[in-house]
Amino acid sequence: AGDYAGAADEFLRWNKAGSKVLNGLTRRREAERALFLS
Repeated sequence: AGDYAGAADEFLRWNKAGSKVLNGLTRRREAERALFLS
């Protein structure tokens, strides 16, 4: 509890669809992480 940086870093792990990294998902997760930390 309270590990906001650790939680934010978890967003970056969820950038795959069918075990392939998708650039669109990577960008979305980076944006979500920035929003979460703001």
